[in-house]
Parts: sequence; structure tokens; C-alpha cells
Amino acid sequence: MGRPKALLPWEAEPLVRRVARALRDGGAAPVVVVVAPGAVGEAISAAVADAPEVAVTVNPRPERGMLSSVQAGLARALEGDARPGAFLVCPCDLPRLSARDVACVLGAWDGDAAGIVAPAFKNKRGHPTLFGVQYAGEVMALDSGNTGLNLVLRRHADRVREVALESDAILRDADTPDEWRALGGALPETEPTDHGKRV
Repeated sequence: MGRPKALLPWEAEPLVRRVARALRDGGAAPVVVVVAPGAVGEAISAAVADAPEVAVTVNPRPERGMLSSVQAGLARALEGDARPGAFLVCPCDLPRLSARDVACVLGAWDGDAAGIVAPAFKNKRGHPTLFGVQYAGEVMALDSGNTGLNLVLRRHADRVREVALESDAILRDADTPDEWRALGGALPETEPTDHGKRV
């Protein structure tokens, strides 16, 4: 993207805040936002600092890939005595994700700690994906440098329930400026920073 995606403006708010709000309003609260160390992570943290039911945690080794961020967020979510019955995993670059989409995923879960719910649009799976808390230990034990959550989905394919959604918002992410503009987003006029080039 050439700049931190989480801070791109979408309808007058940073993308990370907008997606966190969709998750929260859809019933997935509290929301844990995972950031990298350094200035970009601090800026993302500031963008959600006053958002209700949103916490921030730092992934000390983001170079190990996306799963390492999932593990950092899950560790934070499992802190304390009140363990959740399930957890959702969602990237922050889904600007059109709605609270209704999130609520549909939650509504398709039957409360089984061994259940998994994957939203789909025209038979293509998207996000957020729900995992019963039974999978927390398995996710935390994965080697983040060599694998991802798809391994858990493959191992437990018989436990995955797909819920068909009417919107492609669960799929429409953006990795390039052109993809962002195609979604209807605007890019700031300022030049990206050096650290933004690595995001």
C-alpha cells in the first residue's frame, strides 16, 4: 500500500477504528487490536485509544507473519478469569465489513466450544472467522513462522460451519492503492514514510 493500511481514512475515521467498531457493534466485544512495536503501532493505538471495548496489544515479533499477531491478540483476549466461549479473527483491511456481517457469524455459532464458523460469499470464505475456545491452545502452539490458521481449518474441516452472506464485504480487502480506490477509499495527499513502505 505504501503506507499503514490501518490508518487510511474511511468515511472520516481511521480504517482500524472503523473495523473495530463493526466488530464491537456486531457483538464481538471486547476487541483486541494487535500492533507492531514502533511509531506506526503507536499511531494505530492512538486511533482506537478512546474506542469503547477496544484494547491494544503489541506483537513483539511481527516479522514472523500474520499468525504471530493472531497469537498475540489471542493471548491478550484470554487474560483474566473470564474466558470467552469463542474468539473471532479478522484483519483490519475490510472497510465495508458491517456489524450485520459480524452478527451473522456470531448467530451461526451454536455455543459449542469445538465449533468453527466461516462466513462465505458465493462459496468463497472470508472474515471474520469464529473459533470455539477449544482451539485456543492449538492456535497458540502453531509455529507462526511456517504456518497459519488455515492449518486449523484443514485439521478440523468437519467442524467448520459456513454461513452464506449476501455481501462481498467479508472478502473485499485492499493491498494496493488501486484496490483501495476501487473500494471507494481516498488516499491522503501526504507522501508515505519509510516505515510505511514496509507495511
